[in-house]
Amino acid sequence: MHVYLVRHGHVDYGRAPDRYAAGLSEEGRAQSQRVAALCREWDIQLLVASTMVRAEQTADAIQALLPDIVRWDLDDLQEVGIEEPAIDPMMHPHPEQWTAEQRTLAYERTWTRVAATIARLEVYAGTYGVERVAVVSHQAVLNLMLLYWLGLDWRVADSTHFALDWCATAKVVVDEGLTRVEWVNRPS
Repeated sequence: MHVYLVRHGHVDYGRAPDRYAAGLSEEGRAQSQRVAALCREWDIQLLVASTMVRAEQTADAIQALLPDIVRWDLDDLQEVGIEEPAIDPMMHPHPEQWTAEQRTLAYERTWTRVAATIARLEVYAGTYGVERVAVVSHQAVLNLMLLYWLGLDWRVADSTHFALDWCATAKVVVDEGLTRVEWVNRPS
């Protein structure tokens, strides 16, 4: 299975009243068009996206070029921290303000969601013969996916980080139990 990890397009968080509901900027929409063309070249068979606006807008651009593609929109791919303030009212709404313990809690909860999504992808791909998947999500979520496929634990997320630019991609090939990361942070 070839998995193309796609970070959503550019967002101007400074102009958004709610960073979790922020949509794409003009630049982000243009980036999404470019990554959509790449997904068409890669002949993506399954499109999986976070349900947050900026990821859905990026996935919408891909689906516009691949209208018959199977698409899943999953809450499990939402950004790190989306649910934590509701669980722990003492947590600041901006992750940059979290304590180390709060970051650990957020990454652990996100890891659980990400691992479940990867398991679903692998079962679906194996059952239906899907060979090429695009996952549109957020930098921290995609980092956790890369850690998973590299055989690393979520606890190294703070010290092992892949800087993914807006709408950049990473390609992971999973074949008969072997995993190969072919590229990280390729621009669209």
